[in-house]
Amino acid sequence: MQHTNSFQWNTTSLKNNTMQPQSGPTLLEWNIRVSIDVLISITSFVGNSLVLFVIYTRKKYQRTPFEILVANLSITDLLSISIYLTFSYFLKTTSNFTCKFGTSFYTCLLMLSMYLMTAIAMFRCRSILYPFKRRPSIKFTYCVTAGLWIFANAFISPVYVVTIWDRNTGSCIEIWPSQIYNRVYTISLFVVQYVIPLTIITASYIKIVSYLKQHKPPQIDCNKNHSLMLKRRRDIEVIKTSATIVTLYTVLTLPGQIAWISGVVFQNYEISMLILKFSTHLQLLHNCCNPFVYGTISREFRSQLTKAACDIINWIFRRNSVRTVAVHREQGYMNKSLEELEINDVILTSVQSKRSKQDDNPTHKAN
Repeated sequence: MQHTNSFQWNTTSLKNNTMQPQSGPTLLEWNIRVSIDVLISITSFVGNSLVLFVIYTRKKYQRTPFEILVANLSITDLLSISIYLTFSYFLKTTSNFTCKFGTSFYTCLLMLSMYLMTAIAMFRCRSILYPFKRRPSIKFTYCVTAGLWIFANAFISPVYVVTIWDRNTGSCIEIWPSQIYNRVYTISLFVVQYVIPLTIITASYIKIVSYLKQHKPPQIDCNKNHSLMLKRRRDIEVIKTSATIVTLYTVLTLPGQIAWISGVVFQNYEISMLILKFSTHLQLLHNCCNPFVYGTISREFRSQLTKAACDIINWIFRRNSVRTVAVHREQGYMNKSLEELEINDVILTSVQSKRSKQDDNPTHKAN
């Protein structure tokens, strides 16, 4: 696919000479796109920054593997939205470096985000199904994260190689030795980037739901025992969250994959271009939802997240209220000073008036 200066963010690129010519967006489409980008960007930056703030500033004890993975997921999502905004609105692609870095690194972050969610699902499944087993160490968790970074970059390396800057069209294009290689790589990317993570995530959460249903306490015991009631409530929350994660992953990331499969493999460019108009924003919306979805899995993490948000809001309002009080106080001082000046002027005027009357009075002069 031909990349314009607004930069198309997708998993791979359709070959430039096979694409149908496309007209630029209308003013209405552009305004809608900018509005959506601003809304998603603000939500993503606030949500992911809040997650990182809670994990790295409010945690006084050792962080759990779950929190480390969620923190890395937030960092990945922040990098994704930053690169998207940079190359869409601020930086024009005018060299091979910007083409290779923008397209390829964004694709790498997309794959990394999906596999971090896969790792979270696997870690979560292990902790629930085997609660008495020793949980993975912090060092092991960081090694897993580093391995995912290496794997994502290695798998995306062909995109680094084939992406170049075309001076004639002023866009980024992919030059493959043969269209067969492009199709094979696109299918492989679909399997590795979507099918495998979705299968593992779905299987992990199905195991969690099945385990919780098999080991749920009787309703009679729940009514008598408060701890069992809380456990049952937490189990229901985990089941709902699991269903939400799988649904969001499937619905928001599938359209982009379908667009590139239909365009590269089946050469159905009209459908591909139609889907690509909104698939990028769906993927960004998925990154935007991650901190809110994963923040609800752990009750403790959720309470920390809520407390941090409340503290920040209170700090903002408190700061504004202090400024308002200071302004009112300063205005009060100014008004008081003005009143004193007016009183002094009145007194001075009255004194001068009395003196002038005395000077004009002949009796007073005779005396």
